[in-house]
Amino acid sequence: MENADYKAIIEELLPHAEKELSVAGEFMPFAGIMSADGDIEMFLVGTPIPEKDEEVMDSLVRDLQKKVEKGHISATCIFADARVDKHGDGGAIKAVLADFEDQAGTAMRVFIPYSISGDNAVVFETTFGNDATPKIFKTK
Repeated sequence: MENADYKAIIEELLPHAEKELSVAGEFMPFAGIMSADGDIEMFLVGTPIPEKDEEVMDSLVRDLQKKVEKGHISATCIFADARVDKHGDGGAIKAVLADFEDQAGTAMRVFIPYSISGDNAVVFETTFGNDATPKIFKTK
């Protein structure tokens, strides 16, 4: 997970997820996009907003694929509030899911476990993840 574009997007946009988790205990999926010149911005699903997080993520993927086809972005990362079985024992933990892809063909699914303290402070734990199959920057 040593990718400079991934790190830049995480540093720029993980604070948004952290703020939403602190205030509401959850957040709606959103994406980060990096332009060819390295600018990073948040990207939200269009209206009408789907009801389920999975539908929001599917919509983000479709919208980002269109932006890639137009050559507007060099990297993306979709963020979602997730539950994951880290140890394979059926015990789900809370984590920020970060699905990262770039135009060079890198695709990673990263989980950033978190807990929320009594004073609503979000505490992030050790990140884990693995390579993934590209959905947005598909090879032709």
